Amino acid sequence: MRYVILDTNFLYIPKQFNVDIFDEIDRLLLSYKLFIFDKTIDEIDDKTTLRLVEHKIENKSINVLKTDISYIDNAIVDFVKAHNNEYDIVIATQDQELKKRLLDYRVSFIVLRGKNHLELQE
Repeated sequence: MRYVILDTNFLYIPKQFNVDIFDEIDRLLLSYKLFIFDKTIDEIDDKTTLRLVEHKIENKSINVLKTDISYIDNAIVDFVKAHNNEYDIVIATQDQELKKRLLDYRVSFIVLRGKNHLELQE
């Protein structure tokens, strides 16, 4: 079972590029659980994106992780540091700085490619 953590910028892909990130993750991974941090919801400033995320949370498609850390990238890095030996973690992000911060840890990434599909980088 893979644990996919969705970064805030990744949640804007459906509106920006008309790519269904949830169908694409289904295509890429056989068995997974989706997660976001509670502070991620606070960062979403687009009503369409917020409604989509809230709908996925209500339907239990996305699990919410609680954190006291207000900067999401730090919350993601801390989660990876604490759990990378415990879970098979995949970070869904477009943030190059976050990816650099996580290079020393055993994580995979899901990224947008060609503005029309997602790619798993292992």
